[in-house]
Amino acid sequence: AGDYLSDLESAKTPKIGLITSFFMEESDQETQQMTRAILDQLKSAGASVVDVTLPKSFDTAFQDQLLIMGVEAAAFHKPMYEKQAADYRPKLREMLRQGLETDAVTYTRALERRLRFSADMRVLAEQADVLLTPSTPTAPLADLTNTGDTRFQGPWTSCGLPTITLPAGLAKSGLPMGIQLIASPFEEARLLAIARWCEKFIDVQLAPPVGA
Repeated sequence: AGDYLSDLESAKTPKIGLITSFFMEESDQETQQMTRAILDQLKSAGASVVDVTLPKSFDTAFQDQLLIMGVEAAAFHKPMYEKQAADYRPKLREMLRQGLETDAVTYTRALERRLRFSADMRVLAEQADVLLTPSTPTAPLADLTNTGDTRFQGPWTSCGLPTITLPAGLAKSGLPMGIQLIASPFEEARLLAIARWCEKFIDVQLAPPVGA
């Protein structure tokens, strides 16, 4: 394993690729405003920002990731699921059911599309030192039993690009918001160094008013 700490302070002013399609389009107004404000702060600190566009293969990436995840989870859980399906929570039980019912051709086609998507995203990542998106399309939900919308994380799981989330301030609700930085494969050291650089210039309040 590399010593990521040794290079943590080594980042120069980065070139940031803002993914304008999907992530910004699917975000609510508060999230868009937060993201633009963070970008303005980073540009004021010297970072350059360029707009980048997602490849066509992105269109099916999230649904393919859900399908692949369901099949692989079903393969692992099948022995237990067959004996005690009722013990699984409803959402997980439904995912496993769909995974078990997915045929081999459908699964293989999803894997093939994922390979194309991964290759396309590696090319996209090379257009900047890091890519940037909001972490989630909205502020966190007050309902702590729900982790919220995962569409902004699924694509990175699918294509394998290293990703980090940085705090970006508080929503009107008082709950934390964030941005994601994404780098090329095996560039974790650079990603962490740039995240550290960004963190220095993002003026955020890191103490949510809990109980206020």
